[in-house]
Amino acid sequence: PHMDLAYYESPPGIQLLHCLVAAATGGESTFYDAFVLAELLRQREPEAFATLVRVSATFQKSHAERAHPAQMFYRRPHIVTDTGCAAGTVTAVFWAPPFEGPLCVPPEDVTAYYAAYDAFADLTTDRAVQAQHMVSLLLEPGDTVTFNQRRLLHVRGESHTHTHPHTH
Repeated sequence: PHMDLAYYESPPGIQLLHCLVAAATGGESTFYDAFVLAELLRQREPEAFATLVRVSATFQKSHAERAHPAQMFYRRPHIVTDTGCAAGTVTAVFWAPPFEGPLCVPPEDVTAYYAAYDAFADLTTDRAVQAQHMVSLLLEPGDTVTFNQRRLLHVRGESHTHTHPHTH
């Protein structure tokens, strides 16, 4: 599960996934409420939650060798909370494992960061969490799903076709 464009200073909020060709099998689009995952982490492992609020990760798109090179990097914590009137309320979750770069933190934060990272990642594979907080849809050609990608993480299940079943 991931959000798109976490390496932007301000990733887009609205995401559209459009199914062009049906997969022979598989290809489900699955969504997780990242704010719920963050709150579950806070309840179950408060130190891990605090670490992901405090320690910045590097999000990147680094394709310098392509015909049309692109290099974008942005550092921010995985979880952002309000510091004003609604202090402590989760206001953003940035989770994009395929687009994460080197961890640039003081050595004393490394172990805590990776433990917290693993704890959050484990929530996305926890069967009880999935049963309660995950939605899967199998899109048909022509279907479009629109969602708040600043709140919902998404993942497409493996499909068995040579054509990408939907585009971002």
